[in-house]
Amino acid sequence: MRTFLQDFVNKAADSVARGDTGLGNGSRSAAENAGSAGAEQSILAGQSIRSLAGTLTGSADTISAIESSSNQQVKGLEEISSSITGVQQTVLQNAESARDLENAALELHGLGNELTFLVSRFKIDK
Repeated sequence: MRTFLQDFVNKAADSVARGDTGLGNGSRSAAENAGSAGAEQSILAGQSIRSLAGTLTGSADTISAIESSSNQQVKGLEEISSSITGVQQTVLQNAESARDLENAALELHGLGNELTFLVSRFKIDK
């Protein structure tokens, strides 16, 4: 594309230079030839622009698809984060329940020791 544009600019500059300097008898013919070459270059430029527009449209579609995929990934990550938070809360609740169970077991053990002591004070004669 860059080479094409440079060629176009060079031919246009040559055409202008030939027309302005009035080079000999063939200057009108040279100007017409340069004009025809310029017209061809304009047609090629138009084709290149249309091709580039099609490419840009395809790129825009690709970018849109990438954006959509990224949004879906963000939603998925939010769901994962929410699930992890739920798991953390469950783990904390389980730890608290385990502490409560341990305290209850210790209290029950203490009550069992106290009951053993009280029963040992009462002796039944046969």
